[in-house]
Amino acid sequence: MEGVPYETVDRAYESELATTYDSIKSYQLRFYYHGQWRPQYDRWVAMLVGLYAGAGKGRVAWNQALTSDMIYTQPVVHELRNLRAKTLLLIGPQVEAPDVFRKVLLAGLAGHESQK
Repeated sequence: MEGVPYETVDRAYESELATTYDSIKSYQLRFYYHGQWRPQYDRWVAMLVGLYAGAGKGRVAWNQALTSDMIYTQPVVHELRNLRAKTLLLIGPQVEAPDVFRKVLLAGLAGHESQK
């Protein structure tokens, strides 16, 4: 089976509540910066930590859990061709599971003007 293992919304919520500076930085280092951290990235971590540490942290965690569930369980690839606004898709060579990711996106963009 290809892809990411399913996680319930409740489990994702619990995971989100456990979010820390270190967990955010580790995630960003792996998925955004490919192991190359620079001091100027710290502000993005601090911004997210502030959201998770504030009075609304439960809402932030719940919204993130719902967003993750939507991404993983609600297929939107067939809707990509309905995009009307100019849209830039960045798919780098170091994306996790790049073949699966590219297949899904390209299937949704088949015949779309942005594929030209």
